[in-house]
Amino acid sequence: MIVSDEANRERIAQDFSTNLVVEAGAGTGKTTLLVERAFRAIVAEGMRVDQLVLVTFMERAAEEIQERLSARLQSAITQGSGLPKARSQSALAHLDQAVITTIHGLGQRIISEFAVEAGVPIGFRVLDGYDQSRLWSECWQGWLRGVQHSKAHEIVHTLLVLGESVDTLKDMAREATEWDEIWEIKAPGVDIGAFFSEWYARFQEWYQFSQSAALDDDPGRVQVKTLIEHLAFVCAMDPSTKSRALIAWTLSLSAKGNQKNWRPKGTLKMQKELIRGFQDVLHATQEGYAAHLLEQWLNTIRLDLIPFWKAYRWQRGQLAFDDLLRETRNLLRHHPEVRQTLYQRWRLILVDEFQDTDPTQSEILFRLAGDPNQSDWQTSELPPGRLFLVGDVKQSIYRFRGADVQTFQAMRQKVVRDGGAVLKVKQNFRSEAGILDVVNQIFRERMPDQPDVERPYLAIYDPLVASRNHGNQKRVSIRIAPGAGTADLRRQAEAQETVEVIAQAISEGWPIWDPRTETERRLQYRDIAILMPNRTGIDWYRDLFIERGIPLASLGGVGFFRQDEIRGFSSVLSLLSDPDDEVAWLAFFLSPWVGASHAEVEAYREAGGAFGPSGERVSGTLGQWGQILLEWLMRREEWLPVDVFDALSRVSGLLPFLHAQGDRQALANLAKLREMARMHGQSWGFREFADWLSDRVESGENESEGVVEDLGDAVQLSTVHQAKGLEWPMCIVTNWHLEFHPPQHILRDAERRVVGWRTRYFNSPQYEALKMDAQDRELAERSRLLYVALTRPRDYLVVIERFNEKTGSGLSLHPDV
Repeated sequence: MIVSDEANRERIAQDFSTNLVVEAGAGTGKTTLLVERAFRAIVAEGMRVDQLVLVTFMERAAEEIQERLSARLQSAITQGSGLPKARSQSALAHLDQAVITTIHGLGQRIISEFAVEAGVPIGFRVLDGYDQSRLWSECWQGWLRGVQHSKAHEIVHTLLVLGESVDTLKDMAREATEWDEIWEIKAPGVDIGAFFSEWYARFQEWYQFSQSAALDDDPGRVQVKTLIEHLAFVCAMDPSTKSRALIAWTLSLSAKGNQKNWRPKGTLKMQKELIRGFQDVLHATQEGYAAHLLEQWLNTIRLDLIPFWKAYRWQRGQLAFDDLLRETRNLLRHHPEVRQTLYQRWRLILVDEFQDTDPTQSEILFRLAGDPNQSDWQTSELPPGRLFLVGDVKQSIYRFRGADVQTFQAMRQKVVRDGGAVLKVKQNFRSEAGILDVVNQIFRERMPDQPDVERPYLAIYDPLVASRNHGNQKRVSIRIAPGAGTADLRRQAEAQETVEVIAQAISEGWPIWDPRTETERRLQYRDIAILMPNRTGIDWYRDLFIERGIPLASLGGVGFFRQDEIRGFSSVLSLLSDPDDEVAWLAFFLSPWVGASHAEVEAYREAGGAFGPSGERVSGTLGQWGQILLEWLMRREEWLPVDVFDALSRVSGLLPFLHAQGDRQALANLAKLREMARMHGQSWGFREFADWLSDRVESGENESEGVVEDLGDAVQLSTVHQAKGLEWPMCIVTNWHLEFHPPQHILRDAERRVVGWRTRYFNSPQYEALKMDAQDRELAERSRLLYVALTRPRDYLVVIERFNEKTGSGLSLHPDV
């Protein structure tokens, strides 16, 4: 039976006796539905605000929910709602007691209260990403030193002898320690010595048998003789060297021989089959040995490194970000009295953006809503009316964080199995009908309309229903940019096409509907967003926009450590740490903080100016800077990095220049840099912070740029992930070229408890199958990423398609779609 949107929305607001999963498409008002249900729970059902838990997955979203619930309560007070006004007034007065938070914030709240039961340090501090990375490196080095005297030494030594680098082992270990759990791995052992001995004997036997079948100089006879000599050499090796010989086998096994030189007929064929058989068994033995090494390495990480890493954090009273969830889950698993306390405290759990949950987060939420007396949350029945989940599985785009379509589907099925209901909401209030017609057409072809048993990670597509239809303008434009040439040339062509579209739209004054005034107005730069799947090639857009005089504001790239103002600050810290570092002096003089040219620096050098603690005092701007730096060197011992930043900001003209230029992104980067210097410079010390910053500047490590609070009247450039939950009158989707990049070392399927890895020379047996599965899942997520991008605009959608006839790359959208 098909139920209308209106009926489902009414049930969401009124049915508090049923657990509900709401599948709400893009632009249907998911958060509005959640806020309205919370409001009704308080005002109509009489729940206190501290009896509700409202969970989302981004801090800004949690803040928005609190603001919207406050506004809804205020509206009920001033305008009436037909419900008891006193309840609205009381709820508004006590709204600060409501639990409106992220899932990590909820975990932190729970384990902070029950720290003794959870076994976490009382008054713990949550490490940020920088501190965690630094502490992990310390821990790894400490563990490696201790390995020499532990059982873990054998596998670490073996992997290093077999050619894996320390950095590779460190990366693998770091990745594995961040998994939700590492299960016990069991792989059959491999007798490498017996393998080589057996085949040495078989080839010797064949060589004797076939000695009269062909002349000794036949390539096939020579090949077998070479194999025998090589196998004899390997058989004489010690066991560890045999392992390396197995892994790094280099002798060609392409079967050789000239048929006309062999008698009787078919003998050469038998030899080639023997060599192929050896090749197959060699490959299987290599895979088996890789699986054996993986078993030993992961079990070492599970039994030795992870406890060491946990103790390393706990002893310092520190928790990693993911500890907040793992420890909350473990607490709820093993302490029924805690479950009982929270069950009685919280009557309703409401979750926004549920498609972004991973298995650990889902378990926490279902345990909080479930029967506290039941330890198995998956099989025990949910009490009615305690859980409300709203999300859109088509917008599940955080697979890299562990979010999983299958998790959403499994939890959906559990709610239904336990007597709950699934409600679909399809009416879109955001986009014009012309846009939704195209979106529906595209995704009817890209997504199934029924569950796919073989591929449960595919999202089911429910067409969106339009509620907006203003005017007869063409709402969608698919523009084809050249697809040939280098990647840079293709991106340049797309950037050029993007600029032309924007210039046309602004000059022609494309009309848009302003929902605030409910009137039509002309498109402005601030109404336009450029959406990309990633930031690769972003410089082409920045440079071209500057050239054309079109204001462009980024929602933040990942090139923070590559910005000149950051590099300049790093150089001044380096020269203060090591005054004899002439390169740091030179880099600082050439940075935006000073702004000297190469010619000015050379003139300064010729005049004998200081590039270190000694040097002549010379006149001019650089002479003044040289004197300033010498004075700062005298104060180095009493200064922290933030003191250097503040002093530099006072003396340099960089900040006033950036304000005059309106370069909001550079100013935001400097604000972020100062906060880094304040927080980490104080806790780490001057030299360690200077070295840390220098390492990241030199490596060009990806790091999000500072957040620009006011973008002004400028075109906004954003990744699709950043655009999630946002909307603009006009969106241009471009730079859509994605390649599959599997993890460097380990792949796993947690549901089937299968792990595979890629070693320096070959892969374990499961790796290729897991790689194919990962590729299929990534392709499915790309469709969901595109869905998010195409459902952001309100009035106009432009897609810059880069279709390459030769390679077939691109979105493959037709201009007439």
